[in-house]
Amino acid sequence: MSGVHQAKGNEAESVYVIGADKVAQHEADIQVRNHLFVAMSRSKGWVHLSGVGIAGTSFAREVEEVLRQGSTLTFLPSQPKRTLNDNDTDNGEGAMT
Repeated sequence: MSGVHQAKGNEAESVYVIGADKVAQHEADIQVRNHLFVAMSRSKGWVHLSGVGIAGTSFAREVEEVLRQGSTLTFLPSQPKRTLNDNDTDNGEGAMT
């Protein structure tokens, strides 16, 4: 058992993602979504998502669409790609790192 940061680079037959409801609550946060992707992509076979209160969210609709795709998984951005400019920072302090 490990967190997302420790899981990167490792693989397992089955991955359990606990707290998918947090992704649904912060679905616009690209970092949260990337953490979910890292967790899910560690699986060689099965991914199990658990969470409460996600029914009716756009995250739940995305999961349902993935399940409808069957054995083929296609990643499509639900939002336009973000473009960076000179004013963008990734540390919130006004300096690029």
